[in-house]
Amino acid sequence: MSHVVAVGETPLRIEPVGRTRFEMADEATLVASGIESDVAIAARRMGADATWYSKLPATPTGRRISREVRQFGVDADPVTVADGTVGTVVAETGAHPRSDVTVTDRADAAAATLEPGELPMDDIQAADVVFCAGSTMALSETAAETVSAVLRATSGSTTAFDLAFEPTLTTPEQARETVTRTFESVDVLTARAADVRRVLDEDGQPQQLAHALAAAHDFETVVVRRADGEAVVWQDDVIHDRSPVETETVDAAGDHAAFVGAFLERLADGDSPDEALAWAVAAGAVARTVPGPLFSVTRDEVAAVREELGDDATGY
Repeated sequence: MSHVVAVGETPLRIEPVGRTRFEMADEATLVASGIESDVAIAARRMGADATWYSKLPATPTGRRISREVRQFGVDADPVTVADGTVGTVVAETGAHPRSDVTVTDRADAAAATLEPGELPMDDIQAADVVFCAGSTMALSETAAETVSAVLRATSGSTTAFDLAFEPTLTTPEQARETVTRTFESVDVLTARAADVRRVLDEDGQPQQLAHALAAAHDFETVVVRRADGEAVVWQDDVIHDRSPVETETVDAAGDHAAFVGAFLERLADGDSPDEALAWAVAAGAVARTVPGPLFSVTRDEVAAVREELGDDATGY
């Protein structure tokens, strides 16, 4: 069984019940959701062993986050401090033509002070895949240096990184300066196409973006995904792409983390990049059919969609 390790901040996501406007809401749901822990959960649900490292205060909110990540079978082992805060994300889901609204308060989260010396580097280095993301780097210079150190120190593992641009934490220019310092240590880059355009100032369709990123930064593998679910993977100068799966979307909040988690789990287990992409597209599609950002579907449900996709990926 493969082992996926994720390192990064997880805030509490607060969302009004029933898609009510937040200012009118009497009830709200609380979910522990950050891309690193969400990817770890998806990888675990797909069959990998998964561990998530972070930093949390020894408070009810900190314990709430750890408990929720653990209940999905992930080994949640955050550094604990006596006091501090957790980040919060207030999420209000819109409907066309009204956009989603997100209000974050994450800059003073305990994870912003996480340092490399606080992490069990030997355990992290023993993983098959080590995953980090740009949203944690945006918290502080300390967090950015820690992510860079984790990726630099990992040898013998596949290092994976998602741009995870968060406009409430940073600007595209600041994000570009921050995330590119990790690129020489990254084997697999995953990204939304929109994030590539905003953060890295690249233009074009996913196929063109993947080629450009691979050429510019010498990644082993590049995965680019559009909002509609279409995705491409680049490796060894070959592109494979998959069309989106038609779904009745209930909630798209968790589809990207589901996609990334499934891709990394399949890649770590020995699948080819194009086969891992097929599973990832299937996982992202199924994740859209359930409420919330966490991967609550089963591997069998993903496998059924993967089978329906067939082997008609385009390679060129």
